[in-house]
Amino acid sequence: MVWVSKSLRSAGLQILLSYIYSVSLYHDDDSDNTDNDKGVLSKEDNTFPTILESEVRDAIKRLPKNKPMGIDELPAELLKMDNPLMVKVFCKLCNRIVETGEWPTHWMKSIVITLPKVTGATECAGHRTIALISHASKILLQILLQRTVKVAEEQFAEEEMGFRKRVGT
Repeated sequence: MVWVSKSLRSAGLQILLSYIYSVSLYHDDDSDNTDNDKGVLSKEDNTFPTILESEVRDAIKRLPKNKPMGIDELPAELLKMDNPLMVKVFCKLCNRIVETGEWPTHWMKSIVITLPKVTGATECAGHRTIALISHASKILLQILLQRTVKVAEEQFAEEEMGFRKRVGT
């Protein structure tokens, strides 16, 4: 069964907008740093920085192995073949999506599957659901997540320990 989840429908756009909003909240107007390659909004035109091929390559490497295909029926292993042409194509595609703000419709669809928590479950409470989304959309979502984490990490105080990777008490 194929569903277009209301929350998934604009999830990518919401992540993009929340990234832009969070960066603008913490943007220091006194700073002379306008380096657009750091994933930070530029002061002059308030545009989203260009997605780099290195970011796409890293996002592709982070795709999980041996996972089921999404609605696009592309296995992650196909995308992870370390093909420079594929990296360039995805880089251009991701930048086009960011520029226009329009996500491909097949990236917004998911396959929702119910799995029994225990053998022989017959009631809804005895099942859990998983949503299979396209691996292609996971690439852009991973890039946006990494950029958001980078901006958030810069804002945390050194004493802040909660929910941070490689930081503990």
